[in-house]
Amino acid sequence: MTVSNKVVQHCQTALFDTSVKYDTMSNIPLLPLRSTETGILDIEHGAKKKQILMKHRIQDNASELMQTAIDAGIKSGWKERTDKLDEELNIQPQDYTKSKETFKTHATKRINNLFRKNIEHKGQGKSKVQHLKCGQPNWNPGTMKEYLIKMTRNEASTIFKSRSRMLKVKCNYKNMYKNNLSCRACGQTDETQDHVLNQCNQIHTNNSNKVRPELYFNEDVTELRKVAFNINTQ
Repeated sequence: MTVSNKVVQHCQTALFDTSVKYDTMSNIPLLPLRSTETGILDIEHGAKKKQILMKHRIQDNASELMQTAIDAGIKSGWKERTDKLDEELNIQPQDYTKSKETFKTHATKRINNLFRKNIEHKGQGKSKVQHLKCGQPNWNPGTMKEYLIKMTRNEASTIFKSRSRMLKVKCNYKNMYKNNLSCRACGQTDETQDHVLNQCNQIHTNNSNKVRPELYFNEDVTELRKVAFNINTQ
């Protein structure tokens, strides 16, 4: 899905506003959470992508001066860093003979795979990231979730917080409520997200507004709007 920079900025800002104030006190791994939803590369992997594409562009068109600089063998210089990147991405010399578009597709796929691997590594042992991964195990770097583009900022924020277990319930922020995790509505059990959205008999007198995880992990925007409304009115 191709989106404008303005839309990307809107989505990133929406996610930032809804989560950053909890980052320090709750030790929330924001990068893995945002990346699975926006599909946007972080600065590190974006730079690697630009570097490898630049190498392809100048492979056959470098000026004599540029080629001399590239071949100078400066320790930790551009050539050494790029050679290491080739090794990291398993890009072979013959790959650089491919056309611009073919090479770009090939390199982008390799960068995205590396990005996903690193993001999932950073999320190991983080319950919020694991919750998000279980709900959508096949997320693809480079692919922005449709709800971030088509839903209102408030609706998208609600769905993001539900998927990443960042709704304002006690067990999502145990460090803030470690002395008392009991449900504020019924007082009968711990106030988990699933309890609040789906189980509490004081909140849910019938089944009409119960929200199960599979509902907020749904990708149908029309259905997600209903889910966001139900969550926001509980």
